[in-house]
Amino acid sequence: MGKVSKDDHCLIKGLRHEKGWSSRRLLTELPNKKSSRTSLDRLLKKVDSIGTTERQKGSGHPRCVRTATNIALVQELLCSQEDKPQTHKSPREIERQTGIRYSSVQRIAKYDLHLRALKRVSSQKLNNNCREKRLQRCQQLLRRFSNERGVRSVWFIMKRYLQLPHPLMHRMIDFYSSAVSKKDAKTANVV
Repeated sequence: MGKVSKDDHCLIKGLRHEKGWSSRRLLTELPNKKSSRTSLDRLLKKVDSIGTTERQKGSGHPRCVRTATNIALVQELLCSQEDKPQTHKSPREIERQTGIRYSSVQRIAKYDLHLRALKRVSSQKLNNNCREKRLQRCQQLLRRFSNERGVRSVWFIMKRYLQLPHPLMHRMIDFYSSAVSKKDAKTANVV
């Protein structure tokens, strides 16, 4: 059985008000309209009680979590402030603090605030001296294998030749950003 279109809604409403047709009469008089009797009964009941076939305002499930106040609260807790870095909270911490469920916090971040969750990956912090040493060693290795025909590319996996003292960022923190890609994310506020 097909869905009743907006034009059919107007036609059925008019026939019900003007001629008082029932669902059986509508089915016999309009055989090309492929609708079931129960859907017509439901539509006629709506026309009789409300006077229209349109959806009533506020008839759906009410929004109880994604309200303007909750969105503002989640935005304040989720994003670091400009003058205070590392003041953001994770969705689980927001759940504990506010009582808003974890999934609702994620939904607010994605759909209302248009933020993406990005995971920081631990990596080396290289200063200029370490970068130059690494560059020199990589160039030496490339020169060493430059004349060999069987070597198409060099993968630097032997750590003992490239080992440099380096401080690591040990924290693996999710942070939210409105950037489209991870490389465009501004991490100055969160580092």
